[in-house]
Amino acid sequence: MEKRLYEVLLILPSNLNEEGILTELAKFDENVKNLGGNIEKLERQGKRKLGFNIKKHNDGYFVIAYVTLEVDKVERLKENCKYADNILRYFVTRKEAA
Repeated sequence: MEKRLYEVLLILPSNLNEEGILTELAKFDENVKNLGGNIEKLERQGKRKLGFNIKKHNDGYFVIAYVTLEVDKVERLKENCKYADNILRYFVTRKEAA
């Protein structure tokens, strides 16, 4: 199956300390690797105010991950993000080749 590059936006609770953020990112990395993918680049955007409350949080810690993954595994990645305890929101888009 063909692998493609995806951009994944994760919003974590802003009340996590540095260790908690690293733990969540390690879980995400393990999740991607279990699906046969790889994180190409990780951009930590930091704490930002949300436009509206999400699960009683009005701030979030934003992370953008660039992931190579097989096309048929993307839905599984979304499902895993949906049920993760410390991921408030996620958004997955396919990156077009430059």
